[in-house]
This record gives sequence, C-alpha cells and structure tokens, in this order.
Amino acid sequence: MGRDPLAWQPLLRHWTRCLGEGDAAVAELGDLAAIEGLDLAGLLPGGPGWADVQRCLRHDPEGAFRCLYYGLALRGLEAMPAPEQLVPADSSETPQISVLIPVHNQWPLTLNCLRSLVVAANTVRFEVILADDASSDATTQLGRQLPWLRIWRSERNQGFLETCNGAAALARGELLLLLNNDVLVGDLALDRLSETFARHPEAGVVGAAAWSADGRPQEVGGIVWADGQVWNHGRNAPPEHGFALTYERDAIT
Repeated sequence: MGRDPLAWQPLLRHWTRCLGEGDAAVAELGDLAAIEGLDLAGLLPGGPGWADVQRCLRHDPEGAFRCLYYGLALRGLEAMPAPEQLVPADSSETPQISVLIPVHNQWPLTLNCLRSLVVAANTVRFEVILADDASSDATTQLGRQLPWLRIWRSERNQGFLETCNGAAALARGELLLLLNNDVLVGDLALDRLSETFARHPEAGVVGAAAWSADGRPQEVGGIVWADGQVWNHGRNAPPEHGFALTYERDAIT
C-alpha cells in the first residue's frame, strides 16, 4: 500500500498551533497524544524496532519533536497542496506579503518549512518565492513538484544578501518576509506581521519571535548595539520569562 501523501497534515497542524500560541504551548510540540488523526505508520517508514521507537517518544516530548521533524523531512520530494491564502503567480491581485525563502541545498528542511506555510492558519494573502542560491541537490526539483511555488535561481553561489535581493526583485507583495528554511511558521504569524506594520507605519523592519523545541526563545526581536553588532533579544531565556519579552519596542542603537 502506498504512503498517504497528506499524512503529515495533522502533525504540522499541531506544530503550527503550538508555535502560534507561543511560550508554554511550544513545549507541547512533541505531545503525540494531542495530535488527533495522527497515523505514524502512514507518516514515516516502519520496519524493525519502529514500534519501540514510538513507545520511547511518548516519554520524551522534545525528542519526539526532533525525531518526527527530521523523519518527516526525509520522506522525499512529494507534491503538496497550495496554501489556502496563496495568491497565484498569474493573478493580478497584489499579495499582502511576499514570503522569501533563501536556500542553498538542504531540501528536506525546506519541505518542512513549506508544509508549515500550507497548514498554518493565516488570513492575509501571500505569495511564496524560493530563492535558490545555486543548489546542487533535490532543491532544484521543487519547482516541478510544487507548481504554486515561485522560483528565483542563481547558477553561481552569491550568498544570503544577494540571494534575498534577487528574489525581492520578483516580489509583488506590500511587505517582504525573509524566512529561513529551517523555520516552522506558526498560526497567525503572517497576520501578526501585517498587523504590526499597520499599527506602526513608520517602521521599516519588524522582528519575529522564534522558539526552540524546548520552549525557550531563540529570539524575540533583535538588539543593534552602537558598534553595529547585533544580538538576539531574549536568547535562551527560560520559558517563564516570556512575559518580559513579548512586547513591542523600538530597536535602538
């Protein structure tokens, strides 16, 4: 029997919900009991010992998330539906947000990032542009697998900045979201980005909250020091400090 090509949706739906709620909910990423309709046999390959792995995962939520994330990433290239709020490339509609994903190889991580965009609950209209910086792996096949994905590609490695600039030249959106390919997007993340600019039209850049699998923040906005160096605000702070991090503020040099 063939593997269900959409068996990943309950898992990704659970992850995007947790990420959208933030703080303590992020620690529930590996709670398998909370995932309604999850079919691990259809999601990941089985084989000797797989049942034992599943039992172990129930006692290690963070390990469960990591195992399922990388297992899912390695499923191979597969088709997936377009996000519900996607603006087609041939449409005359102006997207509210252009999501730019700069990549150089690492196609398994890119697929999980795209899966999260497909299932995350957002109401704003957006487009997705994959900025391929001279990849040599199966990243080059993503455009054929996902016809709704817009592709910008360089045949020589240019680095992050030039890759983002190249993709931005194709963007039609009112706002640009630079999204690393190892990120999962949470529910309403795009809505919150758009709402922040609506409240602060004077802002040129808005930073996001990024969480680790264990519930600790990787960053909640950024700090720019007087000498031009930057740092992640709130990096590795304990989860109980989240209330002191999640508020709007200016980035001050």
